[in-house]
Amino acid sequence: KSQGFLVGAERNVKRCDFADFGNSPFEYTSEKVAGKQIVLTTTNGTQAIETAANCYQLLIGAFSNITTLANHCQQEGKQVLILCSGWNNRFNMEDTLFAGALSRKLCERGFTPASDAANVALEMWKNAEGNVLQYLHRSEHLERLVVNNLSDSVEYCLTMDTTPLLPIYDKVRRTIELQKK
Repeated sequence: KSQGFLVGAERNVKRCDFADFGNSPFEYTSEKVAGKQIVLTTTNGTQAIETAANCYQLLIGAFSNITTLANHCQQEGKQVLILCSGWNNRFNMEDTLFAGALSRKLCERGFTPASDAANVALEMWKNAEGNVLQYLHRSEHLERLVVNNLSDSVEYCLTMDTTPLLPIYDKVRRTIELQKK
């Protein structure tokens, strides 16, 4: 922050005291972030990025850019490993549902699931697809968001294809660059 960067930081769903932004996507408005660099750290996503940092290509996906992500994977033509960041080093439902939805899109593009985890994620997605919010109503994370007054973020974060942006990790600079696809 002292170097002029905006800071997004949360721990256990709560904004860190020193941060400009927390866990809500509604805090990151165009007026506040356009043309600026943001240093971001999260409870689980930062660890996942560090774990996968040396892979061929590290892409950041969410429901908001799922088709852009699937199209890019198809263009690359490489094997895809979906790494769910989870919650405090444990399984969580929303990440696995995203993995299932992405797996479905990849299957539609000729990929074949190569693990039990991918097949389980696909089955979860098939069960949830009609009403993802209802499916997640019993999840731990949804409860955490509600308790922390972030329930308005849930529907927004479950909406598919709201952006053509694809965050790609740059190993050399240790930064994530946004590419418009």
